[in-house]
Amino acid sequence: MPSTSLTKQSIIDLLIPGQSPGIKGPIVDMSGRKDPEILFFGPDENSADLMDWAAEHARARNAPWWKSFTTGKSAAKLGGIPHDICELAFPSDKELADVSRRNDLIIC
Repeated sequence: MPSTSLTKQSIIDLLIPGQSPGIKGPIVDMSGRKDPEILFFGPDENSADLMDWAAEHARARNAPWWKSFTTGKSAAKLGGIPHDICELAFPSDKELADVSRRNDLIIC
């Protein structure tokens, strides 16, 4: 299993309520927020092919936030915004610069 998969697996382990008494204590929210915090993971270098897997794995683990766990997943299959079609992800910095130049965008 790639390290990116292990990272997402570990984060799911931390966020879902424990099922084994004595193994994991309850989640303690130190922020004082009324609404729980939500984490969003998007594709990074060489991890785009794991976005569907991570969302489906979160769903299989009964995480109520599985749909928002990853971005860049297959929109037709799992919902969300397709990064490649909406030009949110680029194979290279050069392509990002070309798209921004064509559309008069300023990229910081």
